[in-house]
Amino acid sequence: MKKETLDKHLRSILKDAQKAYREALAAQIRGEEDGPAWDRFAEASSALLLASWLAGAHGVTRRAKIPQEVIDGFLEEDTPVTFALPALKLEGFGAKYMAPIARWFRRLVPISRKSWELLIEAARRSAMDVASHEEENALADIRKNPSVDALLRGMTYREGVNRVKRITDSTFFVTGMNAEQTRQTQELVARVIEGRPAKSTVGKWIRAMNLGDFVTTTQLITGTDLSSARLETVLRTNTNRATIEGAAEVLRDETVQAFVPLVQYSATKDPRTRPEHLAMDGYIGRMEDFDRQGITPPCGFNCRCALIPVPASVALEKRWTNAAGVIDYAAITRHNGQRQALIDTGKFPDPGFVTA
Repeated sequence: MKKETLDKHLRSILKDAQKAYREALAAQIRGEEDGPAWDRFAEASSALLLASWLAGAHGVTRRAKIPQEVIDGFLEEDTPVTFALPALKLEGFGAKYMAPIARWFRRLVPISRKSWELLIEAARRSAMDVASHEEENALADIRKNPSVDALLRGMTYREGVNRVKRITDSTFFVTGMNAEQTRQTQELVARVIEGRPAKSTVGKWIRAMNLGDFVTTTQLITGTDLSSARLETVLRTNTNRATIEGAAEVLRDETVQAFVPLVQYSATKDPRTRPEHLAMDGYIGRMEDFDRQGITPPCGFNCRCALIPVPASVALEKRWTNAAGVIDYAAITRHNGQRQALIDTGKFPDPGFVTA
């Protein structure tokens, strides 16, 4: 199986997850049963989480150039996982999603049958937790935007109108919809979230409903943008976490640590990166130091940071270890400098973000 085929398959799963999420949210807006769509979202998400974990584990073994004999040492009783499809037929998974993923990673990731079964269950439970959280909170959080909430309750309003209106209407120009207009508006919000119709046709629909002006259009688009942004945050944060955890699990192995004694924090260097995350770029430590301090990425919502394995040869070249492989903690402390202060003062990870 070619890598391009796997990538195409994963994009298809992502599309299914996005579609199910939007359908579930639209059902809530309509006041309908939304359980089946959330279940489909959880199933697709579980496959994405598992693929991300496997990609992280494969990536770190490749980048760290860990010898094959060390990778073989991961396996319990020298019995590698075979990725046979009967073993994949657990709740929350199916051959449709898992077969291509299993075929691609079966020779690339050091994992035993027991660990594989635990990993499948962890991915399934994590995806169910994400789906349950979104089912309970997504619409409620989106409706915290007052203009969106007013729209779904059958009201439109506009701030900053002329002085007379501010006096007579307490700073808001408010228009109430009748029951049918409210129902039509909720249906329109639901359809736009589902991707039908496109935003370019929204204005035509609103005019046909006799709801009026750009205010309602702006509220509608604001609501759908909020839902899209939330979905992106949910998927990006959780798949990134799974990718890094896959890498971290390999780096925690004592046998691997003889070849990769240290780990480096790597931040994405662009204007979107938070200052504290950018300041942490280059931080060096053992994997257990990262775990103990809770600084294994992601370290905030939408965090794009990563872990970079530091092979023994690089650690020796940088004088972070000596020729015998003993870590020089004083040298590491000097290298980390003010980065450690960000952790010690609670500025990093992002306050309030749960990293594990």
